[in-house]
Amino acid sequence: MAKKKISPINEDFDFKLLVTIARKNLLWFTFFILMAILIALLILRYTAPVYESTAVIQLSEQDNASNVINSKQFKTFTDQNNKLASSIELMRSRVILERVVSKLPFQISYYSKGEILTFELYKMSPFTVELRMKDSSLIGKPINIDFLSSNSFNLNYNSNSTHTKGPFKTDEWLSFPEADMKITIYDYKTISLLQQDLNKDAFYFVINSIPELTSRISKSIVITPLNVDAQTVQIKLKDKTQQKASDIVNGIAIEFNKYDLEKNSEVADKILDFIDNTIASIDIELSNSENSLERFKKENKILNPEMSAGIIMHQLQELQTEIYAYEHEINLYASIRKELQGSPDVSKFLLSLSGRSDNNIILAQLDKLRVLLDQRDQIRLQATEKSELYKSVQVQLENQQLLLNRMLVNEGLSYKAKKIVSFKKYKNRKQIWNHSSATS
Repeated sequence: MAKKKISPINEDFDFKLLVTIARKNLLWFTFFILMAILIALLILRYTAPVYESTAVIQLSEQDNASNVINSKQFKTFTDQNNKLASSIELMRSRVILERVVSKLPFQISYYSKGEILTFELYKMSPFTVELRMKDSSLIGKPINIDFLSSNSFNLNYNSNSTHTKGPFKTDEWLSFPEADMKITIYDYKTISLLQQDLNKDAFYFVINSIPELTSRISKSIVITPLNVDAQTVQIKLKDKTQQKASDIVNGIAIEFNKYDLEKNSEVADKILDFIDNTIASIDIELSNSENSLERFKKENKILNPEMSAGIIMHQLQELQTEIYAYEHEINLYASIRKELQGSPDVSKFLLSLSGRSDNNIILAQLDKLRVLLDQRDQIRLQATEKSELYKSVQVQLENQQLLLNRMLVNEGLSYKAKKIVSFKKYKNRKQIWNHSSATS
């Protein structure tokens, strides 16, 4: 019978043994417990909290080019994963980040000194600084400010040499070799309280370099796909200032939506220009061909007067029908454009167009608008109108309405041009009919 090997190390936890050892070494045991508590308290007391802000944005999957031109070849360039990856890289790019930084108050950062920690007074500074830069030597360097009263202060900063300036008055432009400054106080009570706790240099501000600030944000921002099927992206940023982190994350989402809207509008404009040029060239070619055919008939006397009169009468009837049809389409598109300016009932548009118009492109765009409206209504039931998901769908909806409106205008102008051409043909045939009737 095999013997069980006994391990030299006791693998079982014996609570009674622990209590016995603790009693025999009570002093050291108490010392270690107190040290652990002290270290934990020091870390919690003297370590600034780090806040994480998160935003979720849904990408638009619509392809206006393929919808309008109706070409299957475009589908090879709209792979879902490629679009997701390219959108994430665009959010990380300097194009978007520079737009975010330029619209937030990042030119100057304000700080308050404590006994141990320094806090950034983002959007909470009791004073503000206006600048007209002359020299970049001050960028990134702390400029200490000591308030003497509610309308005077001293400045202390390091440039090529140490400068102590003052006293100066607030709300006046001050000229220095590196820059012109104007200091404005908004809450002197808060300033006085903080300066009582810290005798000197309780406040300072730093002039930021926008390119360097953009690079720092680019390194700290985290953008990852949240759901590939739903085309959602999560934006994360950690910062010691809660409001600052939130503004940057929301700013990236807002600027990306604006950039996407600008690009989609640019694509829509190019598509509509292409349609305009194509329709115009086709109308010219048709008009030239018809005029050439008429000249050929007249020169070669192909039709006798009796046959010509019957054909002309038939052509007049066809042209009248065409003119009535064009007027119907023009009035229909004008009515839809008018309704779109208010609260659009897309289902009513689709019913009104069904059987009355053969324009499948307009019908497809109206159906897409209906889908976006349904998505917005569903999101409104689950989230507020301030949520990024709601804003994203709202941007897509506005973009779709813009594209649809432009297409309706373009189609209306196209039918007006066709109506003018048909009306000219009608007058020409009418003159020929009157001349043949007078001759006979």
